[in-house]
Amino acid sequence: MNNLTGDINLSAIEGTVFTTGKQGQKLFVIDVEKANLYLSEQGALKLYFIAYESKDKKISDYIVKQSLSKEIREREKAEGKQRPIIGNISEMKPQEASAPVVKSSDVFADGEDIDNLPF
Repeated sequence: MNNLTGDINLSAIEGTVFTTGKQGQKLFVIDVEKANLYLSEQGALKLYFIAYESKDKKISDYIVKQSLSKEIREREKAEGKQRPIIGNISEMKPQEASAPVVKSSDVFADGEDIDNLPF
């Protein structure tokens, strides 16, 4: 399997807001119910998502949308709403080496004895 990379825009999820804390810190608040997140019995907060193949492969290989219950999907469809794209996923492409290959003869061109190195 190929390695994938991507990002999720949490602020695109319904029920989220940025605010400022009492000490001036930036806070991100999530209304769990409005955001349609799942809180497990073990205390894990989960967002389910689905990845669709992207029509524009120059941008990403897949687009990510929040996966919602059938009831919510049907209600939103009746209201003419579409789930926002909350992220993207792309296949990692091998990068070509950017650093030049250095030979020991280039480094020790002045004739220094490389056999006496401390390592």
